Amino acid sequence: EKDTETAHFAGMISNTPDPFVFEKDGMYYIAYGDGDGISVSASREMVFSRFDYNKVKVFKSSETNIANAKKEYWAPEIHYFSADEVGKDNAGWYIYFAADDGKDANHRMYVLRATDPEDAQSAYKMVGELETADDCWAIDGTVLHHDGKLYFVWSGWDEGASVWIPHNQSIFIAEMKSPTEIGS
Repeated sequence: EKDTETAHFAGMISNTPDPFVFEKDGMYYIAYGDGDGISVSASREMVFSRFDYNKVKVFKSSETNIANAKKEYWAPEIHYFSADEVGKDNAGWYIYFAADDGKDANHRMYVLRATDPEDAQSAYKMVGELETADDCWAIDGTVLHHDGKLYFVWSGWDEGASVWIPHNQSIFIAEMKSPTEIGS
């Protein structure tokens, strides 16, 4: 229609589970689990059917000392926060992802920060676990901007759950102090 933009997609965009696309300044960045780490591909045309297109492995499991964050990289999300949103010291690129030590019951959410705050494909350093109040199983985290505040939203199990069934899986939300810390 006149004065509207419509994006059309045909066929497979991704050949990996849970990819995430973030657009900044006309460039599309896609983050995805890549074996023993996380990769980011970039394109101005959103051509991601071949994940080796402009691909950079930005983090490897060997780059962390956190034993529980060395395996099963699930649903990484790449986000950029401007100085206006989070302050000059916290501005830059971040990746949020779930990981464990090889045991699904130990999945928790973690955050990485780009070593170059303006380069989504620079190396990333492990900041650490996004610690929830009850230290429960957590996956599929994302950041929500609302009313000038950041919130972290994730899927998880209720307190004390250590096996998939019969526990309920729920959606949780918590205010963030910064891009790397849950709390108000």
